[in-house]
Amino acid sequence: MPHLQPSHLPHFRQLAQKSIPGLSACCWSVLQLFPGQHFRQLHASTALQRDLPAVLAQWVQQQGGKVDGVAVQPAGDGTGCGLWSAQDLKQGQSLVHLSKQCQLTYDNDTNPELLALIEQVPQALWGARLALQVLSHRVQGSQSAFDPYIRNLPVGVAGLPMFFSRDPLRALEYAPVTRQVQMRCQWLLHFAREALQPLPGTDADPFSGTLIDANALGWALAVVTSRAFRVGGPSQPAAMLPLIDMCNHSFAPNCKLQPLGNGSLQLVALQDIPQQQPLLLSYGGLSNDFLLMDYGFVMADNPFDRVQLSFNLDMLEAAKEVAHLQSFHLWATKNQGPSSASTDLPIWQEQALTHLNLWGPNANLEVMLGGVPPVDPRLLAAVRILYCKDPSELQGRALAHLGAWGAFLNPANEVRALRTIAAICTMLLSQWSSVPQEDQQALSLGMDSAGLTLSSDMKLAMQFRLEKKRLLLHAVNEISKQIQALPGNKV
Repeated sequence: MPHLQPSHLPHFRQLAQKSIPGLSACCWSVLQLFPGQHFRQLHASTALQRDLPAVLAQWVQQQGGKVDGVAVQPAGDGTGCGLWSAQDLKQGQSLVHLSKQCQLTYDNDTNPELLALIEQVPQALWGARLALQVLSHRVQGSQSAFDPYIRNLPVGVAGLPMFFSRDPLRALEYAPVTRQVQMRCQWLLHFAREALQPLPGTDADPFSGTLIDANALGWALAVVTSRAFRVGGPSQPAAMLPLIDMCNHSFAPNCKLQPLGNGSLQLVALQDIPQQQPLLLSYGGLSNDFLLMDYGFVMADNPFDRVQLSFNLDMLEAAKEVAHLQSFHLWATKNQGPSSASTDLPIWQEQALTHLNLWGPNANLEVMLGGVPPVDPRLLAAVRILYCKDPSELQGRALAHLGAWGAFLNPANEVRALRTIAAICTMLLSQWSSVPQEDQQALSLGMDSAGLTLSSDMKLAMQFRLEKKRLLLHAVNEISKQIQALPGNKV
């Protein structure tokens, strides 16, 4: 996986002796929430123990697996290591075969005390569930059947926002990600304090008396989310796949993961691969939000990236003013039809927005900008509906198709809708403290406007927000083209 620094780790009894008592490593946002606690960050080791990958490959074969034509070696950019071709590989060739015994996961045969602890973790935090199993093997040390794999795990995972210091976390300037960081860290501290701290000395302790604190849980969570696979689908426990989890990511992979019978699986070459080439898997169609939060990197020109925002009428009213459309009603007035008692929206418009799941107590208000198409169909449909003067404008139109790019109601309505959405993009761009050119210059020079060298985390934060700005600029450009292409493109 990207940005991982494999190194031999001391077993957790030794880690516990070296760690500061209480809750230690987490993130700057948690430091603000719990100012009385002392935190330290887990740092990745830069030393690559070259014997460990060979021992790991030997272990896989001893467990009934196979390793053919691959090698673990440092990445060319010095960010860690990955799986590479050790010889010319043929399309369809099986490169790594993992028996079920080689896959670190949990099931009904897992230690009942550990399984009971796992059940206390919400299903949505699937990484934390598997992290507890990883910690149980860390505690077992050489007695663990997965000891060669556990010893090969990194000391830390570079680039994860959970471990950003104050300035890089602030530099993201993107609320959806910073909120996720806070939520993860709050849960981590709460679970460590309420569920893990009381365990030593009790019959419910699956860790043989070893105190697992937030520092340990944070390490395991980072390792799991950056390496684990959900081969059984979202409803099944995730699994750690030795060697295979060292493949880096690409949206144009040269390898794939192929499940086989009896729970085994293999890494297969999708094409002929020359010697000394990185072996690449696609982690899926993930936005930069997911890639950053779970893997610690972002992709330039990511086709799956979007800018997330929350739909609300106040935002649209503000955008209407920015677009100089104050003289046009954004929604119909009460005398143009029966209205809800709680808003100025006519009932027919409320019903239309409810159909889009943008209105009502259980509405999903999350909408997106950027990508293809450049505007979330639900957002585009909603703004078109709100600029309608009466329900007759919607007659013969299926609400499910109202958000289609280019399928406008009429030119005048479309110009107003598109100008309003372009204004939303402009408003979002104005909320960042820098313009794209400034971010690009800082990244090119490796220093900020004050001449200070950018840390790796700060570079990552800048790259993340730069990609979001590019999405919005592209959306504005596409909207402008669409307006110009409309017949009689005047308000």
